[in-house]
Amino acid sequence: FHLGPAPMNNTQIEESDQIYRQRLGTLRSVDDMVQAILTELEESGVLNNTFVFYTADHGFHLGQFGMGFDKRQLYETDIRVPLFVRVPAAIRSRGRRSGESNEGTYIVDSPVSHVDLAPTILDLATGGEGKHVPESWDGMSYASLLLPSESKAVHAAGGHLGWRNYSLIQYYGEGGVESCGANHNSYHEIEAGQHRAILDGTYISSPCDGMNNTYACVRRASASVDDIFCLFSCFRDGPGGQQVDCPRDEPEGYGEYYDLREDPYQQRNMARELTEDQRKGLTELLHRLENCSGRKECNSEQQ
Repeated sequence: FHLGPAPMNNTQIEESDQIYRQRLGTLRSVDDMVQAILTELEESGVLNNTFVFYTADHGFHLGQFGMGFDKRQLYETDIRVPLFVRVPAAIRSRGRRSGESNEGTYIVDSPVSHVDLAPTILDLATGGEGKHVPESWDGMSYASLLLPSESKAVHAAGGHLGWRNYSLIQYYGEGGVESCGANHNSYHEIEAGQHRAILDGTYISSPCDGMNNTYACVRRASASVDDIFCLFSCFRDGPGGQQVDCPRDEPEGYGEYYDLREDPYQQRNMARELTEDQRKGLTELLHRLENCSGRKECNSEQQ
């Protein structure tokens, strides 16, 4: 019995670990920035009536699935981002939300997306009733998920009343890009307290994209379902070229499906094990989300 060569050699593993450590190191500057912002808000006397949002634009994988580093895959490592919201003390004092800890932290299990961020901020800035959010926007305000007055809706139907249990994930591949490199720098003090990054080498390239790595996924999460279903688009000469049918006997042809309740690390693609009705329902939902326009079309409750 022979397993074959490992997808990453020892040098690539060491480099991936080094990138992980360095990414953690960069968070020190983020910590400093957050502290500076909160301090300024406090000294200005507005901290207790200001919402603070902390999030990111994408995830990142480091070694998962034998890929050293990048961010363009459909897996949890790449599509999940942190989202923390600091609710003003003046609002928190109105009452504790269902599920809130003694420290005042509260986890919302319902899935939200970046398209929901602008509607939420506008909603909170204009009274929190959703009246000023344009109907033409695809996203929804999740202000109601943050406010104590809505605590009775928590956990209803596995989430919040009136809130969808899915998000749309899309990525458009870069065509001929199959692997990506990265530079590594060293930092040198040029004056007292001032440092400059100087290029001192490159990392071994890592698989990151592909000719047909253009996909759309529906990610569902509630008390009754926790899964992701993805379909690919294939092109003769890469994205922008003539669209063609994907090879039926490859993942691009039959897609990817993972039940994260049973397979949290997404090791088993069950796309070909879906029943005809399951596949039809997921495909119809995905195509609807890809082609919808406006808040009413793009959002409904449980699916």
